[in-house]
Amino acid sequence: MKKRLVIIGIIILIGVAAFLMYHFSKKTEESVLFLSGNVEVTELNLGFKLSGRVVDLLIEEGQKVKEGDRLAVLDRAELENQVAQNRAYLSETMVRFEELKAGSRPQELEQAKANVMHAEAEIIKAKKDYLRAEALYKNDAISAQQMDTAKRAYDIAASQHRIALEALILQRIL
Repeated sequence: MKKRLVIIGIIILIGVAAFLMYHFSKKTEESVLFLSGNVEVTELNLGFKLSGRVVDLLIEEGQKVKEGDRLAVLDRAELENQVAQNRAYLSETMVRFEELKAGSRPQELEQAKANVMHAEAEIIKAKKDYLRAEALYKNDAISAQQMDTAKRAYDIAASQHRIALEALILQRIL
C-alpha cells in the first residue's frame, strides 16, 4: 500500500507540474501579438533592354533567382534582321566613302564642264532675246507679257548656269 501511495503521489505531482507549465507558458506580454499567415515578398516588374517576343521562360513564379541568372529568351529573328540591315547600311556607306576618296571620274568632270558650256550658251541666247524684247517693248512692238516671258527665260538661264558652275566646282573638289 505504501508503494501505491508513492505512485499516486508521483502521478499527482507530475499532473500538478504539467498543469503549472501549461498555465505559465500561455501567459505572454500584452503588447505582443501572435498571428499566422503568409508573408509576401516584394514584387518586381522586370523588362528587357530591347523589345521582342519571349520565346522561352526559364523560371517559374516564386522561384528564387540571383543576379546574373537568365530569366527568359527573346526571339532572335527581329534582332538578326536589324543587324543585317545595319551591316548593309555600313557596307553601302563604306562604298560611298571609297568613291568619295577616289574622287571624280574623268567622265564626270567632263560632263560637268559640258553642262557649264551648255548653260553659258543658253544664258547668252536668253540675254540676247531679253535685250531684243526690251528694245521692242520700249517701242510698243510687243506686249508686257512677252517682255515678262523673255525676262523669265533669262533669269532661268542664269540660274541654270549657276547650278552648272556649282556642280563643276563640286566635281573638281571630289
